[in-house]
Amino acid sequence: MMKCLSIRMPNFLCVPHSLHLDLDLSADSLLPIPLHSDARIPQKRKARVPRIEAMLMALGRLREARISLMDLLFAILSGDNPELNIYRRAFLSDTEQIRDFLDTI
Repeated sequence: MMKCLSIRMPNFLCVPHSLHLDLDLSADSLLPIPLHSDARIPQKRKARVPRIEAMLMALGRLREARISLMDLLFAILSGDNPELNIYRRAFLSDTEQIRDFLDTI
């Protein structure tokens, strides 16, 4: 014998009577979980990669794509590619870093 939940549910939610579980469908049990809970949900993070290793990996990806670092910088700084404007603005907004960059050259 199949027993369905008392509220309107699709047939796939019907379970045999022997497997029926008592569900608490009271208003309190249906409240959403608070978004800002004090309980931390553990998340699996990638292992941190040393900065130089991350840079070498990025340069390797550029090399695989046959893009030179100079071509990338020119594409970002020229303003000709609207999809790169966010990177252009971020680069140009840090005047101290630009000054250090130009001093290094």
